[in-house]
Amino acid sequence: MYKAVLIDCSGHPSASRADNPFPGKFLVDALAKTIRTSRTSVWTNADDLSGHEILRFFVDSPYEQAVAIVWVDPEADYDEANKQAKAYAKDHPGFPQVIESNDVRHFLWASEKDEDLEVARYLRGNTKIRASWFNEVNGLRCLADAQGFAVMADGNGASRAARAAQAHALAIAYQNALYDIANAISVAAKTPGPHAEATLSHVSCFMAGHYFGHPVLPNTRELRDFYGLLRDKQNIAEQFQEAVSQVERLAQVVRESRRDAERRERITAQDRKELQKEQQETRDRKLTRRLNWLNALVALAGLAVTAFGVTQITPEGLDKWWTAWTGATPVETTTAAPAALPERNTHTTKADAGKEKPRERRGS
Repeated sequence: MYKAVLIDCSGHPSASRADNPFPGKFLVDALAKTIRTSRTSVWTNADDLSGHEILRFFVDSPYEQAVAIVWVDPEADYDEANKQAKAYAKDHPGFPQVIESNDVRHFLWASEKDEDLEVARYLRGNTKIRASWFNEVNGLRCLADAQGFAVMADGNGASRAARAAQAHALAIAYQNALYDIANAISVAAKTPGPHAEATLSHVSCFMAGHYFGHPVLPNTRELRDFYGLLRDKQNIAEQFQEAVSQVERLAQVVRESRRDAERRERITAQDRKELQKEQQETRDRKLTRRLNWLNALVALAGLAVTAFGVTQITPEGLDKWWTAWTGATPVETTTAAPAALPERNTHTTKADAGKEKPRERRGS
């Protein structure tokens, strides 16, 4: 008999120390490449399983998960197993400081000789169980529900038990990731915009690159059947379909948000164009008025130059020009006649006599 407690370590920084490639060969290659592991001991085909293993699933995804498998005393009951796992976690890195009951699941690899009540006590901590709850998988009696996973097989097989516990950890990781995705979509739908688009991108990438309805290779029939039972009993497929529906609704929200943004941008651009047009028309009107004033001044100056150029500049001429331009009656003005100059004196002075032409002398 082998017993383990599986602990959710997602979000704990020390869990990132699990950085070794996943050694299991039963998962599809695309998924196995996104899993990292860290063990405290090497698990072989020996009958002893001890220590712990931390598995990091969906590495480099926003919805990365970490699940630890802690092997406990095969004789421990439900409460004792929890105590042992929590005490073990305090002494080893990679585990959360506080482990809540919702963070814990149980795994049991039992013998056909073990009683159903013992299985129930370990998985649920009570005896409320019915024989009809067991399913036959590949010739083995199995019990899977939200609290844990139990396999009742003939003989002890440490390697088989270890792989079955890893398949159980993968189911828990898918459950937690889909739960995180549902919450992320719910939040993003309430805040449409860049955040919603980023969430839609992250979720779409996760579903395309990390989620597989049948992640276990078909040639490992036993583990494939084990995981199929876990998927069905823990409603993982239903969770995935619900997430797909949420993604479709979020995509519709994103499309409507984009259309609204484009519509607002068009309206804003149109408003800018109309405002620019109004501003340009205002500038044109002002410029037209200035040009009209300038043309009027130029015309007035031209008329003035023309009038002054063809008309003698006299008071009478200015009056006539002003009357013609303004239509006003000129004010009559009286111009005094200039005084007559005195007549020149005809008396001849000595000086003038001296200027007279000398008489010619008579010859002798």
